[in-house]
Amino acid sequence: MMPEEQYRSSQFAEMPRGFTEPGKVLRLKKNLYDKKAAPQLWFQHLRERLIATGFKQMIDVDPCLFISDKVICLVYVDDTLLYARNMKDIDDVIKVLTEEHKMTLEIEDDVAGFLGVHIERNKETGEVTLTQKGLIDRIIEALHIEDLPPVDTPATECLGKDPLGDPASASFNYSSVIGMLWYLYGHSRPDLGFAVSQAARFTFQPKRSHELALIRIGQYLKGTRTKGLILKPMPTDHFEMDAYVDSDFLGLYGKED
Repeated sequence: MMPEEQYRSSQFAEMPRGFTEPGKVLRLKKNLYDKKAAPQLWFQHLRERLIATGFKQMIDVDPCLFISDKVICLVYVDDTLLYARNMKDIDDVIKVLTEEHKMTLEIEDDVAGFLGVHIERNKETGEVTLTQKGLIDRIIEALHIEDLPPVDTPATECLGKDPLGDPASASFNYSSVIGMLWYLYGHSRPDLGFAVSQAARFTFQPKRSHELALIRIGQYLKGTRTKGLILKPMPTDHFEMDAYVDSDFLGLYGKED
């Protein structure tokens, strides 16, 4: 145990309830999962091992991107994607990380899915479709709407504060569903942007009307479970991009102050 005045860095932790001694803290021999510094310490550990293996961190592009002479490594927390022209080069990197750097890796084969996103390629057209059926099923289950019919749109109008509305009464966790919907929107379902952004405004004090808005989004997902984001390749010698600016802040202009 260390004096409390030295409790300043991630190497120390408060004593658990029932074991406390006034003025004392615990010194960690090994970092604990879920501590504030745990993600940073893990990334530092992984970065050091990758650099020692021959990778260069592309800080100017993305600090989570590492490139060696033959392999590209993209890191997302504790998940990594390894790309190479030859599978043997990837196997060599895995061998060095596991044997020389004593890291435990769980290999998931090819990139058919990453972070819950299913990646489907059309070899004839080159199109890539991103879907998240598993997450949609979890959202439907969380909302308890297995018996409700699907609907054609995720929302019908803007959501207001509804100060005089009925209080929230649903059994599902509002903020948890919002979190899942944001993840779904950001990876494969941009069509949810307006509806989810409206519902997310009331995460901390939802009314019954806001819960019903989430339920409608879930019903919409029931009818579009197999749909996803489609990426269409374009020739590199002729690239065009259409950009649309929503100048009325996601449809709220004139609706409220």
